[in-house]
Amino acid sequence: MEPPPARWLWKLILNLIILNTRPAKSAEAYEEVWGHYGEGSPLLDISNRQLTDIEEKVRGHFSGRVEFALGMRYGNPSIADALKSLQERNVQRLIVLPLYPQYAGATTASTFDAVTAELQTWRWIPEMRFVRNYHKHPGYIKALANSIREHQEKHGKPDLLVMSYHGIPKRYFDNGDPYPCECRATSRLVAEELGIGPDDYMVTFQSLFGKEEWVKPYTERYFERPAGQRRQTPASHLPGLLRRLFGNHRRNRPGKPRVFRRSRRRNLQLHPGAERPRRSHQRVNGSNFATDQRLAGKRRF
Repeated sequence: MEPPPARWLWKLILNLIILNTRPAKSAEAYEEVWGHYGEGSPLLDISNRQLTDIEEKVRGHFSGRVEFALGMRYGNPSIADALKSLQERNVQRLIVLPLYPQYAGATTASTFDAVTAELQTWRWIPEMRFVRNYHKHPGYIKALANSIREHQEKHGKPDLLVMSYHGIPKRYFDNGDPYPCECRATSRLVAEELGIGPDDYMVTFQSLFGKEEWVKPYTERYFERPAGQRRQTPASHLPGLLRRLFGNHRRNRPGKPRVFRRSRRRNLQLHPGAERPRRSHQRVNGSNFATDQRLAGKRRF
């Protein structure tokens, strides 16, 4: 796994660059979506509603013997808080489900680190199963395809489907991180489910940070191409989102972001995510670099 930067360097970047620029840039975005899906944070509200739906579905098979908790990798309730709440309910067998369909060291492995760091403080640890990825799971693929179909039924089919994922630095991939490969595998299976060919879709990566090279192709660079080098009516879809993460959607929607103003693309479509799963489990749609995890455990009985 790629070693983290030196602590002093990370603190310097955080305090001099990120905290001095990102809050101001994000204020408008937060104002637009805060309270839109419920009270407070959209991410937390949507996540809690998803957890409620999952509880209702699973409890019917286990007669109430399964406990659930929601933990966030960077935020509250934290993963440690979620685990402690399960510990208080005497959970003996634990399943950790990170909401990252595609494995990446910066997300899935980081979640594993947070879970095990908390468990190391326990005298009696539970049995544990950690879900590493599900980028090719048939239910996940069908959920993405259904979300795309529903959007296209209302807005028409584009001449190119752009599947945009959160990016990672290229050196992570060079050092063995399988994330870009799993993103492409997801896209290929979604295309097959939709019945479209390799010329009808493309995979791109967004949310670049810093000056080093990240995995390509870049989402913004595609839409910055001259008119003669791109399709006229593309549609952007975010296959990595298991719940709507406003930052990723905002960066890919037409109108506000500077890239679309520069390219004057009025025909761009952005496929929204599906936040609440249906009973058939055919509408679970989701985010690589989002922050919450599902934890479920069986009580001792």
